[in-house]
Amino acid sequence: MRHRGSFVALLSGWIMGLSLIPGCGDAQQDTAGPKKQESATNGESAPVERSGLPTASISTSAASEQSAEPQEGSPQWLLNKIQQLRISGTPSQTGKADAEQDLDAGQLEQLRAVRRERNLKIIDLCTEVIKLTHDTAAAETQFNAAVQHLLQARLQLAYQGNEDDVDQLYADVESLRNRDPQSPAAAEALHALVMFASTNARRYGAQDPRWLNELGRQTRLFATQCQSDPRAEPSLFSAGLSCDAFEVHPEAIRCFAMLTKLFADSPRALQAQAILRRLQLPGRSLELGGPTIDGGFVDAPQFRGRPLLIVFWSSDNPQFREILPQLQKTTRKYEKHIRTLGVCLDENEATLDRFLEQSELTWLQIFDPHNRRWDNNIVKYYGVRSIPAIWLVDSQGIVRDVACAPADLDQRIGELLLAPRKSVQAPR
Repeated sequence: MRHRGSFVALLSGWIMGLSLIPGCGDAQQDTAGPKKQESATNGESAPVERSGLPTASISTSAASEQSAEPQEGSPQWLLNKIQQLRISGTPSQTGKADAEQDLDAGQLEQLRAVRRERNLKIIDLCTEVIKLTHDTAAAETQFNAAVQHLLQARLQLAYQGNEDDVDQLYADVESLRNRDPQSPAAAEALHALVMFASTNARRYGAQDPRWLNELGRQTRLFATQCQSDPRAEPSLFSAGLSCDAFEVHPEAIRCFAMLTKLFADSPRALQAQAILRRLQLPGRSLELGGPTIDGGFVDAPQFRGRPLLIVFWSSDNPQFREILPQLQKTTRKYEKHIRTLGVCLDENEATLDRFLEQSELTWLQIFDPHNRRWDNNIVKYYGVRSIPAIWLVDSQGIVRDVACAPADLDQRIGELLLAPRKSVQAPR
C-alpha cells in the first residue's frame, strides 16, 4: 500500500499560518539525503560524555485533557488505537518471539512483515488524526502526537532499507518543515532524520563514509533551525565525535565549529575547541611539549631538522600492543632519518618501566606524573579521543597528519624524506 501521495498532498494543502509553539529557527536548507542503505574506535577511547538523544518533546497523549471516554472516530480515539498498536509491537508484550537474534531466516522475515503491516496501520491512523486536527488550534496537542507517531513509524520502515520507505521518510520531513519551519512538528521531523542518519552511520560508517557526512549535515541543519531545542547541542557533539572516530574530519570540523559558535558557553563547546585544535593541525606548526619519563623536558622546536613521528599510547592498550611490532620495524628502518616521540598515558610508572624494558622500546617518552592517563595536558589541549594515535610532522615542524594508519606509515615517512629533495631540484 502506498501512503506517500496522500500524506504529502495533505501537508502541502495545510494552512501555513497555523500557530504552534515556537521550537525552531527558519534556516532554509535541503534535507534530501542518501536514497539507499549500504552495509556501514578501535583503541582505547577517552571518557566521552554520554548524552543519548532525549525523547521527543512533543506530548504523545492528550488523554489527561479529557475526562470522558473519547468518541469513536475522534482524534483522541484514533490516538488511543495508535498507542494500542505500538504497545502490541514491544518485546515486553510479545516475548522472546520478537527478539530477532532468536529467529531463523523464515521467522525473521515473517516478523518483519508483521511489523511492517503494523507500522502501515499506524501511518493510516496518524493521517486520519492529521486530517481532523491540522486546522484547529485547540487540537494542537493531538496533531503533534500524530506527527510524532507517524515519524516513528516512518523511521521503523526506513531502517529496513527499502528505498521507497527511505524516500517517503525524507518527503514527509520536508513537507512538515515546509508547512511551518518554526513548529514543534518541524523540529521532530528534522530530528527524525538525525536519528536515521545516526543509526546508519553506526551500522555502515566504516564501509560507507557518506552516512557520516549525512549525519553531520542533518545534525547541523537541525541545530541551525532548532537551536533552542535541548537536543541540538548534544546532537552536534555526538555527530562530531562519530565523524572524528571514522576519520571523516571535514564534517567533524563543521559540526564542532558550529557547536562552538551556537553554544559557546557550554562545557561541550570547550571540548569541541580542543578537538578542533587537533583536526585543524595539518598544515600548521606544532606546539607540543612535556616532561619526559627520565625527568627531563622536551618541546617541538628541538626536533626540527628531521621528520618527527609522535605516538600516543599506553602499555595496557591491546590495539597498541598489536601494532607495536610494525611500528618498531618502521622506526628502526628510518632511525637515522627520523625521530620518534611517545606520549604515554600509563597510570603506573613501574608498569611503564617494565613494558619499556620488555618491549625494548627506545623512543623518547613524554610522561607527566602529575597528569596521568587522559588528564595528560597534551591530550586535553588537542582533544585526543582514542589511542593509539600516530601524528606525522615534517622536518620544518609542520604537522602533516594526525591520523596516520600504521599500514601507511612506511610510505608516509618515505614521502616526508623525499619532499625536501624534490623542493631543491631544478625545473625541467
